[in-house]
Amino acid sequence: MNEREYQNEIFNSYNNLIPYLIHFFRDDVNFSICDTAKYIKVVNGTSTKTNLKVGDPIQPGSVAYECMKAGKPVTKIVPKEVLGVDVRATGIPVFDEEGNIEGCLVLGKSLERENKIHDLSKTLSNALSQISTVVGQVSAEVLNLAGENTIILEKANGAAKETESTNEIIEFVKSISAQTNLLGLNAAIEAARAGEAGRGFNIVAQEIRKLSNSSGESIAQINDIIQKIKESIEDITNGVSKVNGSFQDQAAAFEEITASIEELNKNAHVLEQLAENL
Repeated sequence: MNEREYQNEIFNSYNNLIPYLIHFFRDDVNFSICDTAKYIKVVNGTSTKTNLKVGDPIQPGSVAYECMKAGKPVTKIVPKEVLGVDVRATGIPVFDEEGNIEGCLVLGKSLERENKIHDLSKTLSNALSQISTVVGQVSAEVLNLAGENTIILEKANGAAKETESTNEIIEFVKSISAQTNLLGLNAAIEAARAGEAGRGFNIVAQEIRKLSNSSGESIAQINDIIQKIKESIEDITNGVSKVNGSFQDQAAAFEEITASIEELNKNAHVLEQLAENL
């Protein structure tokens, strides 16, 4: 390579450094050197191959044209429709000792890897947002079910208290049955004392005692049924209490999951912004 291939020292330095500059970039790059009218050096990358060749005129709208027109560095995104991949091209004008523009240096860097990172981070961010929404909805449903279970538990406890009230009624009816039986017994004794004259009264006494015995049997059956109802209510209360506790634990776990997802979502947004600024 001729170290003084160009009259401008900056052109020569850039030209000599190109084989080394390539290794500073992880992405595919291309390099160009232009005078004020045409390309005088073109080094294509692997994927960012341009159709340019030495001697081609500088076209209006190109980064080379724009940076020399503006007299300052200009960066443009060249869409993938032009080079096959999106490329960030930067043109830097080069001045002579009198401050006149002699040409420019152009570097184009592939954005393929950056775009993939950006797309992945955006996909991740959207997925986390959706997951966060779903988890929030499930958490709300669990809390709602826990609330409904609490209401059921309160009603079950109320029913249990009502069965306690029926115990008092049963005891009262038992007392009446016992008194009725005693009354029937006393009536039978008095009928026996009355002899033939008390036969009718004896029949009444027997019916009273039968009624008392029947009432006692009915009370026993009712008591058995109420006891079974009480046991069922206790089972329901215990079951609902356990389920309610499980719902509360799940709700707390969902809150922790939601907090973790929100933190991940924030990091995904940061990653997305970093990818945009690469």
